[in-house]
Amino acid sequence: DFKYDYGTDFSSNKAIVREKNKWCIIDTMGKILRDINSDFDICKKFDENNLALTFKGKVKSGKPIKGKYGLINIDGNDVSDCQYDTIYSFVDDLAIVRSNKKYGFIDKTGKEIIPIQYDFAFPFSDGLACVKKNGFYGFIDKSNQVIIQFKYYYAHPFINGIAKVFSE
Repeated sequence: DFKYDYGTDFSSNKAIVREKNKWCIIDTMGKILRDINSDFDICKKFDENNLALTFKGKVKSGKPIKGKYGLINIDGNDVSDCQYDTIYSFVDDLAIVRSNKKYGFIDKTGKEIIPIQYDFAFPFSDGLACVKKNGFYGFIDKSNQVIIQFKYYYAHPFINGIAKVFSE
């Protein structure tokens, strides 16, 4: 039936649909598996971590214009309410989040693991994340310890133990 106002693609045989501002999760037969008791305007399909990106704010032609992002899990529960300007994909179990032009990292439960304090961040690679603070790039580990000092004008993430960096 064409009874839904909005629907995601199926992932793990589940899709998220909206009918008259009520969100729910359905299976491939159209059976409602559970209601979603969350307040958002758009939702993406479940990813490989069984998390779906949500958006609350201004929408035009089904596209987010201005608002905030959050996450729900496969049970339809909020993992993170819609509080971030952007949530990037999970890499090494952490996702970069941006809020008020600053970057940090959350885990799959929505817990902020690395505070939102950096001017820019790349995903973790080879156990380190390349981040920018006060105009310079350096590298941190998953406990937010600075492993390589903030001294580079620009840097790239490590790949196979090597990172390209630019200094004076």
